[in-house]
Amino acid sequence: MFLAQNERIFDTLIDTANFYVSVNNYFTIRKFGEECTVYLFISGNKQRERISTEIKAPTILWDEKKARFKEVNQKMIDYNLILGQLEGKIESIKVNYRLTERILTPAILKKELKSGLTRISFLAYFKEALKAERSFLEPGSYKRHNSVYAKLCKYKEDISFQDIDLQFFKEFKIWCVKRGNAHTTIASNIASIKKFLKLAKKDGIKLKFELEDVVAGSSRGNRTPLKLHDLKRLIKYYKSEFITENEKLTLGYFLFACLSGLRVSDVLKLHRKDMYDNYITFVSKKGKKDQLVTLINQAEDIINYEPKLFQKKIAEQTMNKLLKKIALQLGIKIKVTFHTSRHTFATLYLISGGTIQNLMLLLGHKKIETTMIYAHIVAVDANNDMFRLDDLFKEESGQ
Repeated sequence: MFLAQNERIFDTLIDTANFYVSVNNYFTIRKFGEECTVYLFISGNKQRERISTEIKAPTILWDEKKARFKEVNQKMIDYNLILGQLEGKIESIKVNYRLTERILTPAILKKELKSGLTRISFLAYFKEALKAERSFLEPGSYKRHNSVYAKLCKYKEDISFQDIDLQFFKEFKIWCVKRGNAHTTIASNIASIKKFLKLAKKDGIKLKFELEDVVAGSSRGNRTPLKLHDLKRLIKYYKSEFITENEKLTLGYFLFACLSGLRVSDVLKLHRKDMYDNYITFVSKKGKKDQLVTLINQAEDIINYEPKLFQKKIAEQTMNKLLKKIALQLGIKIKVTFHTSRHTFATLYLISGGTIQNLMLLLGHKKIETTMIYAHIVAVDANNDMFRLDDLFKEESGQ
């Protein structure tokens, strides 16, 4: 019994031959001194694509005829297994495209394979994971992680999970120092890398080390607050006739933060309608907490002096540049950024008699230990004032 043509199950395999492009692939290496990186070359229909597998090993261990590594140790055996898995995936993609009557080209195959390489390449994983995390991240956090990804790409063209061990972090830190990065920036970079390695571990990717053994360090930066006399000088400049509009807005937001303790992210999302009588209420962007902060008279005075405040906004990066310029112009010695306002508020609050417990609530801290750092700053200032006792004895002796 013969089947009708439209009943023959495997006709698709024959018919698709008319439009299916034959795609060939092979592995080869690119030498970098004594080491090599394995690349996958794909060709067909006068097109050619190259993909780095992110696998690196001594050049001497590559067997060109077999297009595999000599299995002298477990690492080389694992690399060969990965290459075999890639070939298996390629064949699976080819079959799938035939059966679904879709045209497969080298460019399409490359795109299909890129998702699979995220289990080999940390850079590929970082990029894809960051895309997936974007909707859950604050814009500032996304921008920070994205800049770390860009920095890693500059550090090394290919970074596989096999490349990452404790030595990797040491060498990356040294590279960052040579580029002139501050220790806080480096700590922030390491914390970002650890975040995505932790996500990879949750996804079942095996790491060569324990994440707990990598210490990022402090990324909190300089906690030096403004002295009261410097704050007064800034207020005086804010109300002077020499200040430009952008400087006035920047200084207005900064001084408001010095007198309220709000983070820059919370300051920039506030509007005048959020201010009722002598207090403001908002949901903090970082802690996601409902917060209520009293507006002291000095803060209200800052707001009322400039009508455009909380109507026209300025980017944080621009404000930090202007604050640096203003501080230099006024002879203020410390490094001033917008976050200096938060340290200034906390220190002045404690000096004026406020309690650590209340300061914790005002700053929106989750742990009292975070707030206690300001008590230590005030304690240092108090101990420095001990030398004033010497002045009393000098006065007594007529010196």
